[in-house]
Amino acid sequence: MRNIRINLNICIRIHIRINQCGYFTDADSHQHVKKVGGARVARASHVSLLSLTCHGVSENFEGSSIVLKCETFDDHHTGDINAEKFNTMLAEWNISNKKVHCIIRDEDSNMKRGMRLALLNDLDCTDHKLQIVIRHGLRSQESIEHVKQKCKKITTHFNHSSIAQKQLEKIQDRLNQPHLNVFQDCVTRWNITFYMFERFFKIKDALSLYANDNNIESVLPEEWKIIECCLEVFKPFEKATHETSSSQTLISSLIPIIQMLLKKLDDYLTKPRENDAIRLAVSNLKSQFSTKFSSLEDNNLYAISTYLDPRYKCKFFKPVTEEKNKG
Repeated sequence: MRNIRINLNICIRIHIRINQCGYFTDADSHQHVKKVGGARVARASHVSLLSLTCHGVSENFEGSSIVLKCETFDDHHTGDINAEKFNTMLAEWNISNKKVHCIIRDEDSNMKRGMRLALLNDLDCTDHKLQIVIRHGLRSQESIEHVKQKCKKITTHFNHSSIAQKQLEKIQDRLNQPHLNVFQDCVTRWNITFYMFERFFKIKDALSLYANDNNIESVLPEEWKIIECCLEVFKPFEKATHETSSSQTLISSLIPIIQMLLKKLDDYLTKPRENDAIRLAVSNLKSQFSTKFSSLEDNNLYAISTYLDPRYKCKFFKPVTEEKNKG
C-alpha cells in the first residue's frame, strides 16, 4: 500500500506540473514485455497492451519516469488507431502534443504512421535498431547460424532432462568448476544469443565430457573457434546493448556509442583473422550499421544533445557536422 500511495503522490505532482513542462515518452510495439511503454503482447496471457511512459528530469537533474497509462488494446494496430489512442492518453493528462518533446518508438511502420498522424516528434528506439542489425549480422553466415542452432538443441536437451543437468553438475564437480547451466536462446533479443555462447564457452570442458558419454551432438573444435570469435567480436555490442536498453541512458550518448561500435568493426577488419565466416559477418554488420545509423548526426535532437553534453562535445562528430554544430 505504501508504494501505491507514493505512486499516487507522484501522479498528483506530475498532473499539477504537466502543463508547465515538456516530456519525452516511450512508444514501441515489441511483442515481448521488456520495458513499459508502447503497444505489446503479454506472452503469458496473450493480451495486447498499450501504455505510455513519461520521462523527465528533476530539479536536481536526476532522470525519472512514470507510467501515465496502461490499457488493453483490442483493436488492430494500425497507424490511425495508434494515433487516436495516443492522442486520447495524452488528453487524459491535459498534455498538448506541442509539449511532448519526442516519442521514442520502434521501427514498426504502424507506429511510425501513428506518430505522423498524431503530429508528434519521434525517434527510432536505438536498442530496437541494434537488435535488428546485430541479429541480421549473426544470421548472414550459415556457419554461425549452424553453431547457434546446435547450441539451442543442446540447451533443449538439458532443459528437458533433470537427469542430464545432474550429470553435467557431477562432471563440473570433478573438474572443480561451479555449477553453471546452459542458456536458452531468445529469438527477439540478440544478446541472449551472446550469453548462450558465453555460457557454452565457460563450461566447454564439462559439455565435451558429457557429450562423450551421452548420445548428443557435440560441438566440434572448429565450432568452438566460431563461438570464441563471436564472443570477441560481439562483446562491445553486448555492452552497448546493455547501455542503450537502460532507462538511465541519455540521448546524448547514442552518437558516441554508435561511433565506438563502428571503430571496433574497422579495427577487427584491419587485422588478419583466421575465420572467413566471422570476417564476412563483421563486414555485413558494418554495412548494416552504416545504412541504419547513417543519418544519426543529421537529426538535431541527437546532434544538439550530444554537443551540449560536456562529456562529448564534438569528439564523435564528422568534420561537417562538427562545423555545423559550432555554427
